[in-house]
Amino acid sequence: HSYNLFYSSGATAQPIWAGSETGNVTGDPLFTNAVGGDFSLQVGSPAINAGATLSEVTRDILGLSRSSYDIGAFEYATGQTSIATGTQVSSGVGTNVTVQ
Repeated sequence: HSYNLFYSSGATAQPIWAGSETGNVTGDPLFTNAVGGDFSLQVGSPAINAGATLSEVTRDILGLSRSSYDIGAFEYATGQTSIATGTQVSSGVGTNVTVQ
């Protein structure tokens, strides 16, 4: 249970387990448009550069290079504002995802 982001609107986020977890952070993830299904990160997100470095995972779900490893499927890209509705992306393991 390491390298997770905990957030709860209206209350302080607390992990529900205890132990020797590392890299966990709390705070609003600052998704671009979570209600609309766009879970890309905005500037200032506590998820940026807070993920674990995995040599097997060199790209995010959109194919962007992961050099500093953010928490989540989307690597923050400077200047990225959102992901267009209808964009189809490949996870690289035979599964396609369409942003709706």
